[in-house]
Amino acid sequence: MLNTLPPKRALYIAGLIFVIGFSAMSLAEEAGEVVAARGAITAQQGESTPRILGRSAKVNVGDVVTTGRKSFVVMKLGDGTKMTLRPNTSFKIEQW
Repeated sequence: MLNTLPPKRALYIAGLIFVIGFSAMSLAEEAGEVVAARGAITAQQGESTPRILGRSAKVNVGDVVTTGRKSFVVMKLGDGTKMTLRPNTSFKIEQW
């Protein structure tokens, strides 16, 4: 479809799709952030592709945070609580 549109219109539509997608990502309610991490740590929302977490990464309501073998993560939640997940852990942030 985009290849049949004039170049300016195709570029406009592609930019609009990008902005809408970025806006949807920012609607997730932030629960906290990673303050320390070692090894393989991921967060996943539902059936979406898991994202790799590292220091300063945000964690959101609905995320399932998973640590791999020989891994750990320390998260600081919005109220100041610090939580450590040890190796081979899955933890879902259901509400905040």
